[in-house]
Amino acid sequence: MGTREENMNRNEELFERLHKAVRDNKLNDIKDIRKSHPNDEPWNQIITDKDETVLHIAVANGREHIVKELVGYMSARSLEMKDSDGYTALTTAAVLGNWPMVNCMLDKNSDLISTRVTEGNNLPVVMAIDFGQIEMARRLYYHYRIPDKEWIPEYDDRNGATLLTCAIYAGTLDIALDLIKRSPRLALAIDNYEESPILALASMRQFFPSGNQLGFWKQPIYSRLSAPPTSDEACLKRVSNGEQCQSNQEYQSNILGLSAPPTNDEARLNVSNGEQCQSNQEDQSNISGLSAPPTNDEARLNISNVEQCLSNQEDQSNISGLSTPPTNDEARLNVSNGEQCQSNQEDQSNILGLSAPPTNDEARLNISNEEQCQSNQEDQSNISGLSAPPTNDEARLNVSNGEICQSNQEDQNNISGMDIPSATPTSDEALFNVSNGKQCQSNQENQNNISVPSATCCYLGSRVLDFLGITQLYGTKKIHVQSNELLSQMCHVISESNTKQLVDGLVCTAICRAAENGIVEFVYEMLNTNRTLILWAQDENGRNILMLGVLHRQEKIFSILYRLDGNMSRYLTCLADKYGNNMLHMAGMIEDSTRINQIPGAALQMQRELQWFKEVERIVRPKAKENKNKDGLTPQQLFTKNHADMKEKGEKWMKNTATSCTLVGILIVTIMFPAVFSFQGDNNQSMGLPKSLNNFLFNVFIISNALSLFSSSTSVLMFLGILTSRYSEEDFLEYLPRQMIIGLLTLFCSIATMMITFSSALLIILHERLRIAIPLICLASVPVSFFVWIQFPILKDMIISTYGPGIFNKKMKSTKLI
Repeated sequence: MGTREENMNRNEELFERLHKAVRDNKLNDIKDIRKSHPNDEPWNQIITDKDETVLHIAVANGREHIVKELVGYMSARSLEMKDSDGYTALTTAAVLGNWPMVNCMLDKNSDLISTRVTEGNNLPVVMAIDFGQIEMARRLYYHYRIPDKEWIPEYDDRNGATLLTCAIYAGTLDIALDLIKRSPRLALAIDNYEESPILALASMRQFFPSGNQLGFWKQPIYSRLSAPPTSDEACLKRVSNGEQCQSNQEYQSNILGLSAPPTNDEARLNVSNGEQCQSNQEDQSNISGLSAPPTNDEARLNISNVEQCLSNQEDQSNISGLSTPPTNDEARLNVSNGEQCQSNQEDQSNILGLSAPPTNDEARLNISNEEQCQSNQEDQSNISGLSAPPTNDEARLNVSNGEICQSNQEDQNNISGMDIPSATPTSDEALFNVSNGKQCQSNQENQNNISVPSATCCYLGSRVLDFLGITQLYGTKKIHVQSNELLSQMCHVISESNTKQLVDGLVCTAICRAAENGIVEFVYEMLNTNRTLILWAQDENGRNILMLGVLHRQEKIFSILYRLDGNMSRYLTCLADKYGNNMLHMAGMIEDSTRINQIPGAALQMQRELQWFKEVERIVRPKAKENKNKDGLTPQQLFTKNHADMKEKGEKWMKNTATSCTLVGILIVTIMFPAVFSFQGDNNQSMGLPKSLNNFLFNVFIISNALSLFSSSTSVLMFLGILTSRYSEEDFLEYLPRQMIIGLLTLFCSIATMMITFSSALLIILHERLRIAIPLICLASVPVSFFVWIQFPILKDMIISTYGPGIFNKKMKSTKLI
């Protein structure tokens, strides 16, 4: 009994020392503990009250070097131990976003990628993206391909739906696209938050063109950008020693004379018995007129149950009269019991009479039972006319029983606008023996060395693209293309689903959400997929998508009425919600102030609300105008009640604007009226008239003075009419905006003619001293220009709102509906 208590006390003391060493970041103390207690193995035991192992503590404290050391001590089974929250050490590292920790643990035990959290039964990749660790989720998803069976939606497993929903909300649509292609039924599956992916997509208005208001100069650029790929084929690949290789595909358009050729990222997968073969090629070309030689990556695989051989091509190049000896790569492999022999032949090149000794890089690897061989070669060429011979690196591997063969070649060519005397091609040979689901990867990377001037041009070009917003526009278009592809995939699933599946998948809720957000593309796709969805798609208050479109002031959704047949339009306009409100009642409500606040000025907001009410009133049945809801209010009464505060603010805005403009108009009148009589000139003694009466500038002075006086007087009268208006609801629709438009236009005209009068007077008086007159004219126009610049946007918005095409796109281009 005493011995047991002594052991427990000794273990507690050991655990405390270990905990303190990890907390204080003392790796040497941990190594000393291991040496002094070789048989205790405390790293494989729970050492805290929260069921944490020492690895959990190291991960939580961010001790990367200690984590790597402890993973070497622990058994693969011990890495699967969970704390009291049901987290493995890997899940904790994934939630914290520490990839080096996650990578070293997965190298020790790859089954950890599928180890679920106790509460919620979530996978590590789901936990990572749920906690906002986007890059960690990308690495986990692409680096370790989780079997498709893990994503099949089941009643007790929501990992696939949660990952898809979180990927949509996070904007990582490449993961969402790949996932829904692997398991299409996830589109209607419910996640841990009781949402479905189709509902999540309907909530992301910014993913669609209708949710992005591009400026007049951005729209043409956006339409001319090439459509980016719908998915990123830059998947993380696992290479030796836990290193990672990531290739991203980016496209840049040719702008401002700078050419940016596309980056090619190709992946070819040959899958046998759940294993993959990938071949990636990355090319980077030079910018600003510099050329980059093409890259040839050829792989020929002949799979048999015995062996496979690839032949090498030998290239010889002769440039600018100088001969370059061919590169001969010969290999003879004698394979016996998993052993391999490799032979490399060295080449020498003579350029411009300068010889450089060859570089020899030989590798012979003996691979047996899941070992890996990599042979990398890097060639760098000299800049400014000097030559450097290429290096040839060949690796030929005979892989047996799940062994991996990789052959990587990297070539760097000299590009600086100078003549390259010779270029020796490189031959890359690989011998593959693939049997029983073995895996082979062959990667070739070619990088071109860019000179300093071209690199500067590239940098300046990217800065110009960022400044003009081209880079942002490209990212926006990429999101739009990906979301459209994702929506198409989901609609395909909806077309093959029954009514119960659509209801359980929250499809109706998604359509209503899209109507609230004004996502026209989403509604169109749903109509084309299943037109009857529009008839019974209602929210929790019993409102259909057109009622929601009116309620949330989504004019594009409302315009769908003009694309439907008459029977369906009449049916939808006759419906009422559970509170007895019909569609005209929806126009009298203010549900979402966000859309209204986008309109400048309370008077224009009131005008827009009246336009909505009048337009809906025109299409509903006459009886609907007098229908009362459960509160006993007709649509007109409801409109007056809800817009009383807006009407008051609009009246105040109109009066304040009219008052300020009236003061300006009166000031101009008081200046212009006496100006014509007080102008000083050389008098004609006989007639008492200025000698410059017939002068052109004097005529301009008189005419502009008169126009300024008349227009300013008119503007004052218009503004006085606004100040004395009765301000009824109907006045905000057309009368008050018309008065304001006329008043502002005449005020601007009077200001412009006043400046012409002032300028002509200065030129007449100082016609021989223009150096004084011209600066005075420019300085005098500054404050007046500021006034016009401030008031002009109001005038423009009011003209468009009152006399423009209207807020409803009645002549919307027809799209064929199924």
